[in-house]
Amino acid sequence: MVRSDRHKSTVQTMRIVWLVLILGIGTGRSQRQIHPDLSTVTATNNSSFISSVANNNSWNRAASKHFQFESSSRMTNSHQRPCRRCGDECDFEEGNLTCHQVSSFTVECLTTDCSTSIVNLNIVQGRFKNMTESGLLDAEFTSLQRLSIRHSDLTLVELLPAVRNHQLIELNLSNNTNLEYMYWHRIFNNRIAHVEMLILANNTLNYIPDLMDMMNTSTLTTLDLSGNKWDCDRDFQWVLKLHERGVLFNGDNLKCRDNSQNNSWFEWNYSIIRRETNKKTVAAECLSRTSNCSCEFTSEGKEGRVSYTVQVDCSNKQMTSLPAQLPNFTNELDVSGNNLTSLDQVIKYRNQPLKILIADSNQIVSIRNLSTSDFILNFSRLSLRNNFITPNEIPLEDIVQVPASNQFQVKYIYLYNNSWECDCNMATKVRDWLWKYRHVVNDSSLLLCSRDGKKIPVLHLLPNQVCESYSAESAESLANLEEREIVVLHAIIYLEVAAISVLAVKLAYDSWHYFRHGQLPWIATKLL
Repeated sequence: MVRSDRHKSTVQTMRIVWLVLILGIGTGRSQRQIHPDLSTVTATNNSSFISSVANNNSWNRAASKHFQFESSSRMTNSHQRPCRRCGDECDFEEGNLTCHQVSSFTVECLTTDCSTSIVNLNIVQGRFKNMTESGLLDAEFTSLQRLSIRHSDLTLVELLPAVRNHQLIELNLSNNTNLEYMYWHRIFNNRIAHVEMLILANNTLNYIPDLMDMMNTSTLTTLDLSGNKWDCDRDFQWVLKLHERGVLFNGDNLKCRDNSQNNSWFEWNYSIIRRETNKKTVAAECLSRTSNCSCEFTSEGKEGRVSYTVQVDCSNKQMTSLPAQLPNFTNELDVSGNNLTSLDQVIKYRNQPLKILIADSNQIVSIRNLSTSDFILNFSRLSLRNNFITPNEIPLEDIVQVPASNQFQVKYIYLYNNSWECDCNMATKVRDWLWKYRHVVNDSSLLLCSRDGKKIPVLHLLPNQVCESYSAESAESLANLEEREIVVLHAIIYLEVAAISVLAVKLAYDSWHYFRHGQLPWIATKLL
C-alpha cells in the first residue's frame, strides 16, 4: 500500500515538473510575439501541441485551460501584425515581407507600422510595369535594407521608394525580361548612394552611364550587369575598374551588342571585360609607341568572328620617319601631311595586321623595297597621292598579287599627282598595266604625265607620241601585216572560185543525166 502511494506521488511530481517546463516554453514564445520583426507561432500549432500534452489528470486540465487562454491571446496578437492587410499574396515574418504576383501595394497595406517594420522587401512575379504603378513610392521605409523585384512585369524604373538615412544596402532588379530603361541619375543620386550590392542581371537594359560618377563606389562590393543588351558605343572603362577591384560579379558573361550591325545575319556580342582590357592596353601602347599620334579602338564582326581593330592617326605631325612600333590590332595607319621620304619601316611591321596605309602629301620617292613585305601582299588600301614616286620605283606586278588563300581579296591603290613624265615606258608598259588593272588603281583615269608643258592622261597616251623609233618600226610592221593579209585574202578567193566551178560542173552533169535517163540525182531522191 505504501509502495502504491509512493508510486502515485512520484508520477504526480513528474507531471508537475513537466507542466512547469511547458509553461516556461509557452511564456517564452508569448514574449517573443511582442516583437513584430520576429517569427510568429500560429494558434493551430499551439492548440495541437496543447492537446498532445493534456490528459485526464486534473493538473493537466488546469494547464490546458491556461494554454488555451494564452493561445487565444497570441492569436489576437497575430492578427495585429503590422502588414496584416497586404492580402494572401504577401507573407510577413521577422521583418521580411515577401509578395508573389502582387499587382500593387495599397495604402492600407503599407501603413506606417508596416513600412517601418520592413527590413527586407522581396517581390516575385510582380504584375506592375513601373514603380509608380506598384504603389511603393507612396510609403516611407525607415528600416528597409534590401529590396528585390524579380521575374516581374517591370518595363521602367523611374524612381525607388524613399528610405530614411540611406539604409538600403542591397538592390536586386534581376530577371525582369521587359525592363528596358531606368532613370539612372534620379535613382542613384537620391535613393541608393550607399548601396553595397547591385544586381541588374538578365533584363533588357541597353544603356548604363558611368555609375562611379553617381554613387560612392567605396561601399559597392557586388555588381552584376550580365545578361543584358548593353550598347557597345558606351564607354565601359569604369566597369573594368570595378572588375579589377573584384567588385564585378559574373563578369565573363557581361557582353555588349554592336548596334551598328543591325542588318547583319549575326548578332555581334562582345565581352565587355575583354574589350575594355584591350582598349586600355592599346591606349597605353599608343602613348608609348607613337608619341603624339591618336589611336581609335573599335570592335567588329567579320566572317563569323569577333575582331578588334585600331586606327592610328599620325597625320600632320611633321614626322620624318614612321613609328618604330604600332599598337596591337593596328589595321590602319595615316601618316599623310608629313615629311616622309621612305616607307621602308613598314617591312618591320610583321606582327601587325596592317591593311590600310595612307601616306599622301609627303616626299616619298620610292616604294620598291616594299615588294617583299607582308603589307604589299595583304593590303586593302594604299594611298600615295601627291608624292614624287616614278613608275620605275613602283613594284607594279607585286602590287596586284593576292595571297593564294584569299583569292577574293580587294585591293585599291591611289597614285594621283606623282609628277610623272610622258616617255615611251609610260606609253607602253605603264599604260598597258593601268588598263589591265584599272580596277585596282582606283584613280587611273586621273593619272597625268607631263610633256612639253602639257598634262596628258596616261590612259590616252599613244606610243607614237613619245617613242622616237616607233614611226619607222610601226610602218615596217604595218607593211608586213598588210602583205600577210593580202596573201591570205588571195588564198580565200582562189578557194571560192574552185568551189563555184565544181558546183557548176556538177549541176550541168545532173541536168544532162535527167533529160536523157529521166532520173533525178541520187541526193535529190534522198531528200524527197
